Amino acid sequence: MSKLIDLLEKAGTQSVPILGFRSKTIENKQSDIVPIGQISETFHYKKKYFSNKIKDRSNIFLLSEKITSNISENIPKNIICGVTKKDLTKNEMNRMKNIGVDFVIFDPYQSEASILNESQIGKVAIINNSNSEEENRAIAELEVDAVYIDQSIEKSPIKFQTVIQIQKATNSIEVPAIINCENNIDASDLETIRNLGIKGIISSVEPLKDFEKFSNTIDNLPVQKNIDKNFAAISPNLQETNPEIFDEDSDDYDDLDE
Repeated sequence: MSKLIDLLEKAGTQSVPILGFRSKTIENKQSDIVPIGQISETFHYKKKYFSNKIKDRSNIFLLSEKITSNISENIPKNIICGVTKKDLTKNEMNRMKNIGVDFVIFDPYQSEASILNESQIGKVAIINNSNSEEENRAIAELEVDAVYIDQSIEKSPIKFQTVIQIQKATNSIEVPAIINCENNIDASDLETIRNLGIKGIISSVEPLKDFEKFSNTIDNLPVQKNIDKNFAAISPNLQETNPEIFDEDSDDYDDLDE
């Protein structure tokens, strides 16, 4: 199974101790959102990012489509590495698996359907605002592990319209959702994104220290409130009266008067 998908499914599921304080140990703590570093440049990416020195967190990186076409060496086992390939084929999927790619982001309208049969690599389908809710729901109900909402959040403050678009997408799916945003986004906006149900955020790793700061901001978000919505409850004043019970002309009604 994909390591990224496992992290996405566990995101935000840590138990909250008394008073809502977070655990300070990495082993006992699960991030609310999984940060994914996007590598766009084509030079020295292995030397710079695929390092054994960083051990305090899972190192998750996404390679651009240009790098994906050229990568041929095996990816280190301590790295969770994904690729973007919009028109993904079965042969390309097999090549990714052989070199150690953990997950792929692909366009379901351009890729071969046979890639859905691959179980070792996480399959992240792209959905966008032009899709209807029925289309997004249909995509998520296929053998995909997560979806990537193709709407980049560039900078803070986030506008309400952006929140509405994200909410429309997350409401129609039940698999983890990933989105892209700048790594200098405010903590308050990150909290808003988290509360919309987003489980993973892709952000640039140039420079790497900015991405580390971004990841630490996610780790220090306030504990999410558990809000249970019960739309089945109906106000007593709005409930319909059963005419068979409260019919003034019935014998039962006369018995109640007595």
